[in-house]
Amino acid sequence: MSALPVWKLALVIAAVTGAALLLRRLVVLPHVLSLPVARRAERLGQCDFVLFAGAGVLMALANTVINGVPLLSSGGKLVLGMVALGVFVSIDLALECERRSIRLAGITEPERLPPRRFSSLTRKFFAVATVVTVLFSLIVILAVFRDLWWFTEAGLNEGSLRFVKRSILIDLSFIMGMLLVLVINLALSYSRNLRLLFDNQTQVLVRVSNGDMSGHVPVATRDEFGFIAGHTNLMIDGLRDRLRLMEGLAVAREVQETLLPSGVPHAAAQPSADGSGRLDVAGRCLYSDETGGDYYDFLENWLTEEDDTPRTGIIVGDVTGHGVGAALLMASVRAFVRMRAATPCSPAALLRDVNRQVVRDSYGTGRFVTMFLLCIEPVTHSISWAAAGHEPALVYRAADDSFTSLQAAGLPLGTMPGTVYETSCRRRLRQGDVVLLYTDGLVEARNRKGEMFGRDRVRRVMRIHAAKDAAGLLEAMGGVVRRFKDGAPQEDDITMVAVRVL
Repeated sequence: MSALPVWKLALVIAAVTGAALLLRRLVVLPHVLSLPVARRAERLGQCDFVLFAGAGVLMALANTVINGVPLLSSGGKLVLGMVALGVFVSIDLALECERRSIRLAGITEPERLPPRRFSSLTRKFFAVATVVTVLFSLIVILAVFRDLWWFTEAGLNEGSLRFVKRSILIDLSFIMGMLLVLVINLALSYSRNLRLLFDNQTQVLVRVSNGDMSGHVPVATRDEFGFIAGHTNLMIDGLRDRLRLMEGLAVAREVQETLLPSGVPHAAAQPSADGSGRLDVAGRCLYSDETGGDYYDFLENWLTEEDDTPRTGIIVGDVTGHGVGAALLMASVRAFVRMRAATPCSPAALLRDVNRQVVRDSYGTGRFVTMFLLCIEPVTHSISWAAAGHEPALVYRAADDSFTSLQAAGLPLGTMPGTVYETSCRRRLRQGDVVLLYTDGLVEARNRKGEMFGRDRVRRVMRIHAAKDAAGLLEAMGGVVRRFKDGAPQEDDITMVAVRVL
């Protein structure tokens, strides 16, 4: 190749290069642009490298056929040079294509999901480093071998030795300088891509941290950054759905709180027949979730089947589970109870008819409702009650420091059609008596050791705080439960209603 005129070599190189560029424009680019954005850069790099390597082979063959130069010696050097140049040029062009893809993905509708196929950056870096090392090692070996071969042909003398040393030094300096320039160019090109990828990621994350969930990170690559961007988008979608759910639950909780009584029954303020005192009533719900299945209610001017004396009804109910499903069933049961209480009925008849309605809605679903219904005659303070599988109410008589459980038999509402309930015997409340209606979440509250709060602690708190008003008693009970749990999560709703005879 050294005896070949330069213009002949340049003519061959120009002809093959022109053909390769034409092929790239007509075939390669349309094929690359038809691919998804995340795959274009990698495919363009592969095609460009194949074009460079193929152009090197064609140059060597054309140079041999047209100009008659040796194929293995001179042609091999030409192929090796084009392959080495193709590695750097194809990577640089691929990085430029990737930059355009990143900018395009940020402007148009971006791909949001993680790439289906993963292309690791570390493997790419290792492959490029290996290929570059092998190619430049071969180039160095060829350069040194050429100089040594010339030295053996020129003869062993001091002048030729100095010439060979200088030639090897120049060749190595040129090769290393070219390698350094090409590597620096690739590093700068890749750093620009990294900056675009980091900017896309951080801009969206800053917006998310400020509460804006409308943005997405463009998925423009199939490497680690593409997977991070895709999973960031999945996280944003999950957060948006979570926020939407939380907003819905907040509205549901507001609606549920409006279903609870806003005050005490009016009839409770009336004095008893002997003028001894009035009824002090308070209720409280502590939900374990945004919405719960516990509830309490007061029935004003409730007429029983026995006479036309208006009575006050106090109801505590507990739907199985907690959350939205339990809250919806609770709202339905509340409506059934109020609808049935609009016509005269006994506590047992009310539970029977409500059970008939609940069975129609939830029989066989595994959901049921326990309920305790207390009926108080506001003048004589005589009471009657019925229960549907609920915790019995506790009556504390301050006069003799004794407790009585208001026991009543009956299956939970919704478990069995045609269930019969009974109204339990009457008794009269006296001044200083305290009645506590509650759900099982109170006695089953657990601490970090797994111990339950239990009925004994409920009685102890009632005895200690019996002199307080109804609201103060419930506040004290709630405080004792919180201290008992000692930070353990609340696993069930807790509802309490206290009635105290003043």
